[in-house]
Amino acid sequence: MHRSAAPHNRRISHAAVVARQLGKVCLVACPGLEIDLARHQYRIGGSLRNEDDLMSLDGNTGAVYAGKLMPVIERPGQTLAAIAGWWRAAAASAYSSFRFPRTSNAPLDSGV
Repeated sequence: MHRSAAPHNRRISHAAVVARQLGKVCLVACPGLEIDLARHQYRIGGSLRNEDDLMSLDGNTGAVYAGKLMPVIERPGQTLAAIAGWWRAAAASAYSSFRFPRTSNAPLDSGV
């Protein structure tokens, strides 16, 4: 793992801000990255890679990894279940004391 510029060291660019808003990763100022355009290779942290080799970027920390990493998607199941319980309880209590007003517009109410 090698590090590039990240919010932790306060280096940022307009391109990085726009990319983040679009949900993309933008690599800004990575001094450990050397690109050889003629040979279609790049070197990062002493590791020589070919143009077609994948690299993964962590847009939050600025970490650069060789190869493809699978993203970890976490769903806070317990928290979501608690919120759903609160919602159900609030909905039940809101309608438990609700009464429809009686009017004399209906034949049964008017005594006819």
